[in-house]
Amino acid sequence: MGSVMLKRWIAMIVVAIAASALIFHETAALKSSAATDLLSSAMVSTGVDLREVSVRGWCRLAGSKSNEADAIELITSTAQILGKKLDCSKIEKHDNGLMSITKAELKEDQVYIAIFVEQFNRPDTLEPEVYLAVSVEDVTGKATISDWQANVRESLIQAGGNPEINTCLVGWLDGKLEKNNWMKKLSIALGTLRAKETEKLIESDFISVTGYSPFLGEGIKVGDKLVNVNIAVRYSSYDDRTYVIVGSPVIAGEY
Repeated sequence: MGSVMLKRWIAMIVVAIAASALIFHETAALKSSAATDLLSSAMVSTGVDLREVSVRGWCRLAGSKSNEADAIELITSTAQILGKKLDCSKIEKHDNGLMSITKAELKEDQVYIAIFVEQFNRPDTLEPEVYLAVSVEDVTGKATISDWQANVRESLIQAGGNPEINTCLVGWLDGKLEKNNWMKKLSIALGTLRAKETEKLIESDFISVTGYSPFLGEGIKVGDKLVNVNIAVRYSSYDDRTYVIVGSPVIAGEY
């Protein structure tokens, strides 16, 4: 009888742990989805339609040196999680002794995906640092942002890493918006996000504001301030458009 009770007790613990894990992941997914919806709402509140989405994720991988075969296998499995079939003949390798990069790039249906395995051979340590990075750019104008975030995050978790995710939304208006209206749009977006401004940068061709919203996750430290949203407005004379960019925790790349 004691053995039966012990087995039942163990089974109950296993079920409880599994349920807790499921609740944790579902709660995290709901929080991520809610934050994504809020970013989209901030874009729409400025009167600009969402046109492009980029989701970038990266993580450091535990373990020893990654050889080329390991890197190719990792890139291939990552592409599969993202729902893409990879042609291994198109994988590139660059190595200068101190740093090696194995990468693959895929483009189809106005979606561009890049997957990188980067190894840094630091002279001051015995073990190199190995990173996996995934970048998705969706210019269909119909992107399901939370799905891309979830897929990128899952690909990094499956690789054994603790993912960092950056999301950037881009929209634009045709023509040049008067500059005195730029700050109005930024203020509206910050209000939608219920974010407190932490820093502002004003140049001749763009304005950028960083801030923190309690509804967008932990964020990152910039100096002594916590930041989890970055909004910018800029005019491009090249295509005669006024761009609005919303990034969390910051805008990644040029704008």
